[in-house]
Amino acid sequence: MQLTKSEKVKCEVSEQQERNILDVLEIQFKKASNKVSVYRNQVVADGVNSSFGSILRKDETTVTVKADNKGTGYLLDASIVYKPSVFFWVFVVIDLLLAVTVIGLVIGMAVTLGLYFYNKNLVLNGVADVLKNAKDSIE
Repeated sequence: MQLTKSEKVKCEVSEQQERNILDVLEIQFKKASNKVSVYRNQVVADGVNSSFGSILRKDETTVTVKADNKGTGYLLDASIVYKPSVFFWVFVVIDLLLAVTVIGLVIGMAVTLGLYFYNKNLVLNGVADVLKNAKDSIE
């Protein structure tokens, strides 16, 4: 599943400012994710807002920093790849094995899918918070 978030930062456009934005994003993502890497004009974060249900998902967020066309600031464009982990499929198989009883199947699938989609919102909100915090500290 591909998700996106973006934030516009109004500031001067310069190489130094772009480096500053990347540093701020790195600091903010270190507070909210398991692993952070910085490449040229991108910050890559894995495991945003990890919790108990995070074993059911794998997420990778790539934030690209690029100057806007007007030269009035930067666009922080986050691309989030959100997909099921191996454990998700293990739980689905276990849920299917519980199909012997309809109640077991319904409860098992409800918990598995519920945690998976709940965590999707956690990741999306976590990335939105990081972008907003970065914007607030730069402007």
